[in-house]
Amino acid sequence: MILQRFFILVCLLGSPLSLAFENEFLKFDLPKSWICEHKPPNWVCSPQSSKDQTEAIVVVSAKQAGPEDNLGNYLKHLGQPKMLAIKEAKAAPQPSKVIHAKQRLLGPQKWVEGLHLGSEVRNFYTLYLATKSQNLSILVSLSADKAKARKYNNVFARVVKSIRVKRLKMESRRVVGQQGVAAPGEYSNVQAPIPMTSSGLVERVLGSKLLTSLVFAFAIMIIAIVFFAFKS
Repeated sequence: MILQRFFILVCLLGSPLSLAFENEFLKFDLPKSWICEHKPPNWVCSPQSSKDQTEAIVVVSAKQAGPEDNLGNYLKHLGQPKMLAIKEAKAAPQPSKVIHAKQRLLGPQKWVEGLHLGSEVRNFYTLYLATKSQNLSILVSLSADKAKARKYNNVFARVVKSIRVKRLKMESRRVVGQQGVAAPGEYSNVQAPIPMTSSGLVERVLGSKLLTSLVFAFAIMIIAIVFFAFKS
């Protein structure tokens, strides 16, 4: 009886733990099997498995907002096909297929969401989320191989559901960056990204929140075993 209860408890506690991406202006949840790195000027999240790293990626970018940065312009831009340069010799650039472009509310923040096929990589779906908050223009792009899209549907849905814009501290608002319309592909040119509050993005989270969660789960497990033992 004790072993049966112990097995049930292990199954309940053994569900995937949440890995929190968090930098100075944005946060969201990912499965524990993913890892994020700060690769200036972007933040890149991908599966830890070297095989899966070629199948999906999440990229977070930001720049100082300019006068043309607004949801209307984001919607217009994401509603148009993006020309993807093809690496094959003499191959003409190919327009992406726009699946949809719309405004949506994520938490208290209004975003523009655009879904394209073949906008960043051939035969890859890319979901773009663009918004303006305080003095920042923010873009999150979530890309997955078309053949593996179902595999990452829940992962991307989790990111979108949990995404939240953070309120910047006063000293963080003095950002010198490129101005203009926030558009997919333009963020790679930003020379002065928002500084991180901690180095290495999620490395600190892996060393604290994840470890704390494991210790907490182990403590609950021990308490439950002792409780069931005395009860029996």
